[in-house]
Amino acid sequence: MEEFFEQYKQPGEEYQSPGYAFKDGDKLYHMGIYVKNGEGQGYALYSDAPFSEEEKEMAMKNIGGMLVSFKRVKKPFWAQYNTELKNMKKAKKEIREWAVTEEEQRMAARYEEYFEVILTARELFLSECQKLVDLEQRMFKNGYFEKKDKEYMDSILINIDAISFISIKRQYDDFEKNIALCKYVENKRNTLGFFKYRHLKKTLSISTLDSIYEKVEASMKKQNSKFNWIQPILPNIDNEELREEFAAALKRRDKEIARQIREKLRN
Repeated sequence: MEEFFEQYKQPGEEYQSPGYAFKDGDKLYHMGIYVKNGEGQGYALYSDAPFSEEEKEMAMKNIGGMLVSFKRVKKPFWAQYNTELKNMKKAKKEIREWAVTEEEQRMAARYEEYFEVILTARELFLSECQKLVDLEQRMFKNGYFEKKDKEYMDSILINIDAISFISIKRQYDDFEKNIALCKYVENKRNTLGFFKYRHLKKTLSISTLDSIYEKVEASMKKQNSKFNWIQPILPNIDNEELREEFAAALKRRDKEIARQIREKLRN
C-alpha cells in the first residue's frame, strides 16, 4: 500500500496517513495525504478492491468528514472550561447568600437560573467531547471506522451544536441583565465578607465583558435567524427543528469536503 501512495508523491512532499481507514462492507478505503511545509497539497485513495466513482465519493465524504470533525474540539479548552465551571458554581452559591431584600432575591434567582443553563450546558459539552475522544481512540485501535461510527460522530456534533446554541443565546439574551446585576452588586453593601464578595464581583464582571459580548454576538449572527424564537432553556437542546438544521449543515459540510478533496485527488 505504501508503494501505491509513494507513486503520487511530488518533490518536497511527505505522505501522511490519518491513522485509520474507512470500512464499508468488505472494502477498506485508505486515504493518503500529501503535505509540504505543513500544508496539505493533495490526496490519494486506495482500496484493496476496485471501486466505483460513487464509492469513491462516499469514501471521501466519510474520511474527510471524520478528519474535520476531530479538529473541531481541542483539548486545551477543556481545562479552561473546568476552571470556569468551578468558579461559576461558587458564584451561584454566593449570589444566593448575598441577596437580602426581595428585589435582590429576584435578581439572584434570575442569575441562578442563568448560571444553571450555562453550567449544565458546559458539563454536557464536556461529556460530548469525551465521547468524541473515546471514539477516536477506538478508531485508532481498530485501524478503521464504519458508517455507524460516522453516524455516531455526527450525533455527537449535533449535540455539541445544539448545546452551544442554547448556551450562547442565553448569554446573548441575558447580557444586559447581567450588566445591571454587576453594577448593583458593586454599588451596594458587602454582605458576604471580603473573599466571597470579591469572587462574586469578579465572576459577574467576567460574564459582562465587552469582548465576551462581541464573541457571543458574532456567534449569534452565524446562526439561522429563523431560530431566534427559541428560548435558551435546557429542554430546547432537544428541539427537533434546531437539530434538523445542524444535521443538514453537516451533510452540506461533508459534501463540500468531498468536493475539495476531489479537486486535489491524484488518482
